[in-house]
Amino acid sequence: MGWKEQLIDSLNCFYNVTELNLQVADSKGDVFANFGDSCSYCEFLCNECNQTDNCQKSHKSAFDECASLGDSYIFGCHGGLVCIATPVWIQAKVEAYVLAGPLSLDYISMDLIDDIVKSNDIDVPLRARLFRYANQVDIIDTSRTRYISKLLKLLVSKLDNNIGYFQNLQNGKQAQQAKIGEYIQLIKNTPQLTGIRHDIENQLVDTVLKGDKELASSILTNLLGQIYYASGNNTEIIKSRSIELIALMSRALVEKEADKERIYQITDDALHTIAYTKTLTDLSYLLLDIVEKFIDIAFSRLDSIKSPSIKKALRYIEKNYCNVITQKEVADYVGLNSAYFSYLFKKELNMTFSSYIIKKRIDEGKHLLSATNLSLTEIAMALGFDSHSYFSNVFKAHTGMTPKQYRRSNY
Repeated sequence: MGWKEQLIDSLNCFYNVTELNLQVADSKGDVFANFGDSCSYCEFLCNECNQTDNCQKSHKSAFDECASLGDSYIFGCHGGLVCIATPVWIQAKVEAYVLAGPLSLDYISMDLIDDIVKSNDIDVPLRARLFRYANQVDIIDTSRTRYISKLLKLLVSKLDNNIGYFQNLQNGKQAQQAKIGEYIQLIKNTPQLTGIRHDIENQLVDTVLKGDKELASSILTNLLGQIYYASGNNTEIIKSRSIELIALMSRALVEKEADKERIYQITDDALHTIAYTKTLTDLSYLLLDIVEKFIDIAFSRLDSIKSPSIKKALRYIEKNYCNVITQKEVADYVGLNSAYFSYLFKKELNMTFSSYIIKKRIDEGKHLLSATNLSLTEIAMALGFDSHSYFSNVFKAHTGMTPKQYRRSNY
């Protein structure tokens, strides 16, 4: 059974339990399945009140919004009723939309009908019939509507194995926007931060070239906060600044003689996607994805390592560097004696084993300080340091600031 058949079977069960009308549209918005009788109010609004175009625009806008959210979207239509739009994801792509409703959250008064008549330029003599049809629509309270929305999402999510991916995607977008919002608030409270965008751009490019994804993410968040604040959240201005930022990173990579073909391809794809991106949330997440792709081009340590034993060691270290880990332990793991392992490690990475472990811990410490509310003691313990004071001393020696100073500067 294909996904369409599964979807229709699931929605048939949903309709028979809830008795709520459903429409199923393809990715272009064209309806290919219906459940339930047509709504008298909607028919009258479209046919007698000439509101078909407004209905289609309302539905299209709701489809775009639910796809952007990756979740069910409860919205009020131009006719004063409420519907629920839910995207159907198949193989990381929206293949269909489900529209449930209409319903009413409360009794529809004549005052509301008068507002609808006025805002949609409907002939006044039609208001009485509009009122009569409107009050034939099922009234469902807000709490039950939310549960219906959640149930609909759960049903369509079962069609695909991507529920975890999209939940993580949604959570990632929300977390990023929250941090951008926090930095904007910090700018408002700290006026001297408003003139440092150029410095932050240089920091971002430098971090991309060094291959530090966690720090690059933090710097990008601060930079977006600067751009949002300066532009007054004007989407078109932010798009222009985003294009300038991509060009800046692209040029820096080309100058470093990185993979030019991949750089140009990523840049071209990004410019095309930005043109069609509608929300600041999606734009911000798109930039984060581009930064990570550029980092992958600029820095792939394993690809530059010639020794299979050191590659194996680095994979082991990646999984265990926050624990107590010794050079002999890793040397034994890859089948080399400790002295030869030490020589080979330094030759490949241009640093000693202990320096590399400290660097990994400090880099993770930067991420935890900027992305979490964990205490300094909790971070020190999580990174394998014996004490909070030892962590602070090592951190300052490598970054030039204490963990508290770093957290304040990246909050």
